[in-house]
Amino acid sequence: KHGRTMTKQYPFRACVEAIGQYVDEQCAKGNIPFPTIITIENHCSPAHETLQAKILRETLGDKLAIPDPHMVEYPSPSDLQGKIIVRDKIRHTSPKEYVDLI
Repeated sequence: KHGRTMTKQYPFRACVEAIGQYVDEQCAKGNIPFPTIITIENHCSPAHETLQAKILRETLGDKLAIPDPHMVEYPSPSDLQGKIIVRDKIRHTSPKEYVDLI
């Protein structure tokens, strides 16, 4: 739930699917010169974060920009064109499956 806001509840998978479809459509039109950034305000348990990571990987596939833990230099925005970056706070309780995506 979103406390004190005028939003409705939507399934996480449906939101991720909609974002993925939008990125596909805009890339096909040549309208996305940079990566798309999803910022998640997450109040989920570690078990639900693991499920979110699974949904993100299944739904977005190769569009998902997953950080390489061994990278020496960050890729440029143009290198990430058409990719989706997931941004969230990492908590000490966050599972590795989720942390690897952030």
